[in-house]
Amino acid sequence: MPLTTLPDKLQHTIFTGLITNSRDSYDSGILDLYCCSLVSREWYTATLKFLPRHVLHTENLSKSELERLANVLAFSQRYELKLGRVPRWVQIMATNLLCIHPWQPVTILDQRRVGPISRVVRGLQPHVHTLSLYLFEATDPHRLMLLHELATQLAPGLRAIRSLRISKLAEIKCATLPISKLAKVKHIVPRISKLAKVKHTTPIPQTAPHPVLTLATHLNLYLDQIHLLESQISPALLLALRRCPGIRVLRLHSVTVTASLSPDFLSDTIACWVDLRVLSIRDMAAEAKNKKKPVPFLAPTIHYLSHCPPPELSILELDDNAPHDPSTDLPRLVTACGRRLTSLALPPLETRADPRNRLLAHILATPMPHLRRLDLSRVRHGREDLLPCKTKIVAETPAYSVPAWPKLRELVLGDCPVGDAFLGRLVEGCPRLECVRIADGVGHAALVSLLQAAGFKRAEGMTEQEGDGDAYVRVGVILQEMSKIWGWKEGEGLVVMV
Repeated sequence: MPLTTLPDKLQHTIFTGLITNSRDSYDSGILDLYCCSLVSREWYTATLKFLPRHVLHTENLSKSELERLANVLAFSQRYELKLGRVPRWVQIMATNLLCIHPWQPVTILDQRRVGPISRVVRGLQPHVHTLSLYLFEATDPHRLMLLHELATQLAPGLRAIRSLRISKLAEIKCATLPISKLAKVKHIVPRISKLAKVKHTTPIPQTAPHPVLTLATHLNLYLDQIHLLESQISPALLLALRRCPGIRVLRLHSVTVTASLSPDFLSDTIACWVDLRVLSIRDMAAEAKNKKKPVPFLAPTIHYLSHCPPPELSILELDDNAPHDPSTDLPRLVTACGRRLTSLALPPLETRADPRNRLLAHILATPMPHLRRLDLSRVRHGREDLLPCKTKIVAETPAYSVPAWPKLRELVLGDCPVGDAFLGRLVEGCPRLECVRIADGVGHAALVSLLQAAGFKRAEGMTEQEGDGDAYVRVGVILQEMSKIWGWKEGEGLVVMV
C-alpha cells in the first residue's frame, strides 16, 4: 500500500517521471497520473498540480487503458472529485471505433472500444459542457448509420452538454436516411464435423435519423448554444433545432443555404427562440433566384428583429453577402436593439449614397450605452464609384450626434465608404476607443492621418479577418480584441471527428 503522504520533492520526482518516462505514449503517462490521484485525498491534491490542461487523445489508448480511464472517472464521480474537468479537450476519432464484421466484409462499430468510450463520456460529466462535431461533409449512408449508432450510445452521457458545435456538415436532405442495418439471422454451418447453429448477419433495408438530428433530439432540452461552421443548412436541420426551446446563442459562420430553404423558414426558426442573446450570421452564401436583382436572404430575419427583437439580444452580426435596402428595416433594427447591444455588425448596403449615408448618421445618433464593438466592414465591399460619407449629412443630425457610446472599444471599418467626418465623431465621442481597422482604398490616407493625430498607431502582428484591414491601436493600450472573446472558440470540451 503506498504512503498517503510524501515529501514534495519525492512527489515531483514520481509524478513527472510517470509522464516523461511512459513506455507507451504521453496519454498513457497521464492515465497513470490519474490513477495515482485516487490513492488518497493528499495524492489527489498533489496530482492536480501535475495534471496538465491537455488534449486527451482517446485513439492513442488501448482497450484496456480506456477501461482504466473509465473506472478512474467513475471513482472520481463517486467520491465527488473533479478529475472530469482536468482535460481541456477530449478527442474521439470515429474511425478508431470501427472494425470489420467477423462474418461479412462490412464495417461495424467496435463495441470493445465504444463501450469504454461511452463510460468515459459519462465520467466527464458534469464538467464538460461543449460537444464539437467535425463531419468533413460525410454523405456515405452506411457511415452515417454508424455515426447514428455511436451518437445513440453516447447520448445518455451527454446530459451536461449545453453547446453543440458542428463543422463541415453536408446537406441533410430528409429526416431519415435509407440505409442498410445489420440484423441477426441464424444460419447452419459445419464446424469440426458437427452441425452447429451460428449466428450470422445479413443486411436488411432500414431507415435511421441523420446523426446530427439524433443528437439534437437527445439534447434538445439541454442545449442553449448552436454553432455551425462551414456547413450547409437545410429545412430538416432547422426543424430539429426548433425543438430546442432554450437556445440563447446562434452562430452561423461561413454557411451555405440549400436550395430547398426559404428566407422565411430561417426567420421563423429564429423567431422560436425568445431568449436569444447572441445572433451571429457571417459570410452566409445563398444562391439568388433572381440573378439580376438578388433578394437578401436575411431580409425577413431583419424585418422580424426590427419589429420583435428578443429582449436580451446583446450581440447582433448579420452578413448574407447581398446588398440590403438601408432605408427600410435597418434603421428600425438599430433603434429597437441599440440600448442592449454590446456588438453590432451590419450587412452590405445598396449603393444609393443618400440612404446609406443617412443610415450611418442614424447609427451615430442612436444611444448605445453598452456597445463595445461596431463592425461596418461588410457595409460595402470596395469603394469604387462611391463618395465618402458627406460631412453635410452628418452635420444635419441633431446635436447629440456625437455618439453616446461610452464603452466602445473596437471599430471595424474595412473598406466601408465613410469619411473623416464620420470617423471624427467616433474618435471624439468614444473615449474608450482602442482599436480601429481600416482597409486600403479611397480616402484611406485622410482617415489614417486623423487617427494618428488622435494618438493611434498601426499595430503589428494582430489577427486580420478578410476585408477588415490594418489595425490602428491607441498608444499605450494593450488590446484584448472583442472578436477573440466572442468568436468561435475551438479546442475545448468533447470533440468527435469523423
